[in-house]
Amino acid sequence: DLGLNISNPDARKGNKSYENGDYESAKTWFYSALDQDPNNAEILFNLGNTLTKLGEIEEAIKVFMQAKSYTDDTHLKALADYNIGTVLDENEQWKPAMKHLRASLQKLPSDGEGQFNYEYALMKASVDLTQGHVQLAFA
Repeated sequence: DLGLNISNPDARKGNKSYENGDYESAKTWFYSALDQDPNNAEILFNLGNTLTKLGEIEEAIKVFMQAKSYTDDTHLKALADYNIGTVLDENEQWKPAMKHLRASLQKLPSDGEGQFNYEYALMKASVDLTQGHVQLAFA
């Protein structure tokens, strides 16, 4: 969750709703905030987290990708890639998960959790490949 310094009042209400576990309200507030500030990467990132909590995976990934495109902040881009990779990993989409987790690690190489998730996705992808009688496990 980002945006402790966001000046948009609707985004602040969205953050508060998210912190209280009221993800439907958070979603409404974040969309309202984006009506006022559509290119705000932090609001998009927080909306992506909210959509993930609501199980709206495809929309969450789309929003995280938008957040990445509207910022030059390497840390925020890494977090968005990490979240995309984690969502894909949880949905057993190993190869795309690996791509995003690797991108996150390239930006934040000291991220131990990111490294663990990347290695897990890599292992699961190689298991899927070997079960399909394909010998090459690494791209």
